[in-house]
Amino acid sequence: ETLPPRVEAVIAERIGRLPEDWQAMLATASVEGEEFTAEAVARVQMEDEREVVQRLSGPLRQQHHLIHAQGLEWLDGQRLSRYRFRHFLFQKYLYNKLDPVQRAHLHQAMGNTLEKLHGEQAGELAVPLARHFEAAGMTVKAVEYLLQAGNRSVRLFANDEAIAHFGRGIELIGRLADTTQRVRMELALQLALGVPLLATRGFSDAELAQTYGRARELTQSVEASFELFQTLTGLKNYYDVRLELQMASQVGEDMVLLARRLDNAGLSAMAHHQASTTLLYLGQADGFLEQRERMLALYDAERDRPLVYQLGFDPLIASLSHAGWALWFLGYPDQARQRSEEAVSLAREWGHPFVEAFALFFAAQLYVYQREVHAAAERAKATIAFSEKHGIAFWLAAGMCAMGWALAEEGRLDEGLTQHLQAQAMLQAIGAELGILQHFPLLAEAYRKAEMVSEGLATVDKALELVDATGCRMDQPEMYRLKGELLLKQGRAEPEVEDYFQCAIEVARQQQARSWELRATMSLCRLWQKEGKAEEARRVLEEIYSWFTEGFDTPDLRDARSLLEELS
Repeated sequence: ETLPPRVEAVIAERIGRLPEDWQAMLATASVEGEEFTAEAVARVQMEDEREVVQRLSGPLRQQHHLIHAQGLEWLDGQRLSRYRFRHFLFQKYLYNKLDPVQRAHLHQAMGNTLEKLHGEQAGELAVPLARHFEAAGMTVKAVEYLLQAGNRSVRLFANDEAIAHFGRGIELIGRLADTTQRVRMELALQLALGVPLLATRGFSDAELAQTYGRARELTQSVEASFELFQTLTGLKNYYDVRLELQMASQVGEDMVLLARRLDNAGLSAMAHHQASTTLLYLGQADGFLEQRERMLALYDAERDRPLVYQLGFDPLIASLSHAGWALWFLGYPDQARQRSEEAVSLAREWGHPFVEAFALFFAAQLYVYQREVHAAAERAKATIAFSEKHGIAFWLAAGMCAMGWALAEEGRLDEGLTQHLQAQAMLQAIGAELGILQHFPLLAEAYRKAEMVSEGLATVDKALELVDATGCRMDQPEMYRLKGELLLKQGRAEPEVEDYFQCAIEVARQQQARSWELRATMSLCRLWQKEGKAEEARRVLEEIYSWFTEGFDTPDLRDARSLLEELS
């Protein structure tokens, strides 16, 4: 902030040769910055624009070598002549010579002038205009431009810049008295901040929760508004991924009622999607599909597209991704694959990084569920590469979980376990409890393949404890099945192993999760086959196998058909 004395002396000597009115003109230019606009300087100085241009392009450039001419552009019939100081130290010296009062006055004048010069395009100068009005002490106007700058960065997917602009706005707004206007502006900033935080850090980030928590405080007195709906959306996502599912369920119901009160079909579609996801995590895939049908009846892609920039994701793409999982649980592998790939295609058409990473991971996890190793690996690779490119930690960790499973299935157990453990550490660091719980069965299976039975059992036990604590039951049947498989590998008594397989089957039936039921039934039938109960095993397996009407090329159904042939 302070120039070295020798440098300052040299610059002072050069500037001191100029007439005082020229020095004043350059001081005004220094307020705009290292680069400046001749017409803006002229208007602030209340001088003739042509005369200012002649000075800048004439003696100040050719004789005194203080200025470079950058170029000329036209904006809605207005000429803008661009110049820059030959060295930023010249600008710094001139700016530092202004006292605080002069600076404030000049920043205000420069901000007002640039607004008028750029007219309807002034929003493209949101960042420098925010700086001018902040320096002028015009906090409200500075915050308005920071909000514009942040929103523009969000649309360009420049999320770190957006976070910086919104954060600066929140810092500035804290200086104002507690008025209705201040509350309104802070609420807008907090809600806007939630979108880039979600995109870079995921649903479970602590700062995201703090942001939406503060927004909830600001909306306590608001009965029904779009801002309240935005707040509830952020909180609902956070509660889901943190596995506070009862809270998530209540917020989802509140969103449905709020959207109805606002009489907004787009918000109603989003609300029904939000209500559906918690049902899926609770192990109620059929309930998820009921809510999804209500969402589809209300959704309009063209009308609702702006919501993706305000709420952070698209309900149709998210719903298609979730539907892939739900349909597989319920026993429809082909439909599951179709919905999941449709979500990926739509996400790519939209070109929104967070939404695309979302769809890619959900597809990868679906292929993990279906035990389609090559497809899972391809989608996991894409998720990882895309998330690294766009700095999305949440989906990066999730993609690594799927890749760890694929590597282990390919026999690359050391690589798979390394990937699993790195992903687990990342998920724990960001508090993604849902991801951690969903990852446990994949990690336990890798331990089983690696003959690390104790580690596998410890992992399954942690998973079952978390299921009991949170109610997240969508993968519960697989956890019971894996515990039986691990106990069998450990050499435990067959009746104890059978109890876990039977428990897996019972829970799957309660959830109508036919795919989990088929997998657990195969484990039970293989056990019975060893015990000489082939006929009973064949009858039980035939019953569940004959239920399926599609997906006969998937690994589970192929294995079931082979096992039936053996048992016959």
